Amino acid sequence: MNDPEALLHYLDVLLKESNFTKAARELYISQPYLTQLIKRIEKKLGTKIINRDRVPFSLTEAGTIYYKYLENISYNDQQLERDLAPYTEPNKEIIKLGVLESLGSFLLPRLLPSFLQNNPNVEIQLFENSPQKNETNLLNGDIDCYIGQTPETISHDLNYLVKNGEQYYVVIPQNSHYFRSDKFILEADDLKGPDGSFTSSYGLNCLRIGYSTSS
Repeated sequence: MNDPEALLHYLDVLLKESNFTKAARELYISQPYLTQLIKRIEKKLGTKIINRDRVPFSLTEAGTIYYKYLENISYNDQQLERDLAPYTEPNKEIIKLGVLESLGSFLLPRLLPSFLQNNPNVEIQLFENSPQKNETNLLNGDIDCYIGQTPETISHDLNYLVKNGEQYYVVIPQNSHYFRSDKFILEADDLKGPDGSFTSSYGLNCLRIGYSTSS
């Protein structure tokens, strides 16, 4: 097998299950095939890639290098496909969308299906990165737009649109001096000290960026 995406998936499932039979069942392949595949890879590399003497399974140091190698190949393959898209699919409009990793899995399933249904000639190329990396990509023209948080911190060279907002909740344990047995949801004022100043830098930061601090 020469498909890096498939190999990465096989390794992920095998490490998660820590059992060849269970992993093969989840992958819809036979256990002997999976076992022989790993053995062939290890024979080709000349070293073991998975510690399977104890549970949970883990990558060896060589296995970690091999895993990163597969990730690089997969990324390069995807990048090549993106770069060739204007020539292989000239009628498609490509939007390179950067997104904060923590937001992608939450927001995109809500936004993209209806958008793509209404715009069948559009292809979304997704780049999940840190805010700093997404901002750099945007300034360099490597992506067309970016979905993120904290607009107050972005470069002045970028234009942004604030759409609604997110509400954050802080879970406060009973042994915290912020805990209030008489209130289930705390307001921002509940985090103020006797002199009216905020006793929590987190609360102050949340207010600065437009979010609410609650229990």
